[in-house]
Amino acid sequence: MRNRLVDLPPAPSLDSLIKATHATREQIIAYLDCEFSTGRVRGGSVPWVVQASTLPWREGRPLGFVSRLTVSPDSAHLSGRVEGTEQWLVPINTLPKAQLGSLFPPTREPGR
Repeated sequence: MRNRLVDLPPAPSLDSLIKATHATREQIIAYLDCEFSTGRVRGGSVPWVVQASTLPWREGRPLGFVSRLTVSPDSAHLSGRVEGTEQWLVPINTLPKAQLGSLFPPTREPGR
């Protein structure tokens, strides 16, 4: 999921919000600028594949940031490699080390 940059004001529906605020095209685009996606971690043709999304071009494609996550071989600690200005944080992990290792195969750090 990715939330909008600004939370929507309370309204019974998106349609009623647009009508009540007499939203401009730019405002409507901002109201719609969010993502909800679901998928499979294992068992699909691609690991971590997006199956359904409010952004149709993501469907059938791998979840990109997963390839940039690493798991410490000695613990169940996840860390991400930052590329450009993008940053993903995984502050809480409740999976046991064995399960985490099966979801994120170990990777070697460059130079090790």
